[in-house]
Amino acid sequence: MNDISPRAQGNDTRLAERCAAVSADLERFGLPSEEAQRRVAETYIPIAREITSLFGAADAPKLLVLLGGPGASKSTFSKHLKLIFQGASDMTCAVVSSDDF
Repeated sequence: MNDISPRAQGNDTRLAERCAAVSADLERFGLPSEEAQRRVAETYIPIAREITSLFGAADAPKLLVLLGGPGASKSTFSKHLKLIFQGASDMTCAVVSSDDF
């Protein structure tokens, strides 16, 4: 996976576009633009980096499970994290919610 640090956002156009899309979506939830961008840089990017370091190479399927109560934004967070991962690599991600069963 490419470097997904905030520093790399300017160097990787695809990642920068995905980060902007996540920020825009957060703004639709009512966050001011500056706060949305801060959340991407300080929350989503570090979490994606940590997951990447834990899972290592994308040579085999990996499973990440998010748990939380109803309305905890698990689906929204998953959608955003998927955008970040796919912006930083050629990784294929799928989001499956318990509502889908």
